[in-house]
Amino acid sequence: MAKVHVLEQQGANLFRCVVHFATPTGNNVVGTSWKAALVASGIAKASVLAVGNAGHQITTQENNQLVSGDLIETEFSFVYDPVWTTTEVNTALDAEAATRIATRTTELQNLLKFYGYTRVT
Repeated sequence: MAKVHVLEQQGANLFRCVVHFATPTGNNVVGTSWKAALVASGIAKASVLAVGNAGHQITTQENNQLVSGDLIETEFSFVYDPVWTTTEVNTALDAEAATRIATRTTELQNLLKFYGYTRVT
């Protein structure tokens, strides 16, 4: 399950968002787990959000999950139409988050595809 944090306004009807989502299970093509590759490569790191219990903050547990590679964090900008209902805003925000999660997952899997491979000649 993803968790979206809506942060500051960046412009007219434009908001900065951060989404956290589970690291994919499984391994890259050389057998390194995605979690291990994220941690060893230095990609897994603390959140850009402050630790706390407010809506614009991240819990200590969630931050620890980012550092340990159990969760991935990505930022995106969200544009909304002020005439939308709350339901329409939530639907659009969920759709944008899902798109960003898919894009970031693909980026990371391409980046770390061969991470951990050692060739001895």
